Amino acid sequence: MTNSTTPQATTHTTDHSSAFDVELAQLTRNNFIEARHRGRLILLGPDG
Repeated sequence: MTNSTTPQATTHTTDHSSAFDVELAQLTRNNFIEARHRGRLILLGPDG
């Protein structure tokens, strides 16, 4: 019985994790774009 329950729980966790990973990846992408934009603003700032 324990063997039958373990894979089910793992599948459920993976399902939830994958959806969370997609959200995390999107947030990370936005952060990278923001960092690039900020870097350009700094490069084009008064020092440039």
